Amino acid sequence: MQNGAYEIRGAKGDGDSLTIDLGDQTTVKEFTDATDPGGGYEHVLVEGGGFVIPLSAEWSA
Repeated sequence: MQNGAYEIRGAKGDGDSLTIDLGDQTTVKEFTDATDPGGGYEHVLVEGGGFVIPLSAEWSA
């Protein structure tokens, strides 16, 4: 497993799903096949995968 920290530029919710906008940042981890650069990439984040947004601050009422 690999961690990543990305600045979230925007987010759009739709029911139980959330689409996050990372701007020009990439989630590419590595080539799918190191001997074939045209063969595609593996990503840290994948469509339909889970992620966590840690709180930068917390307030209590």
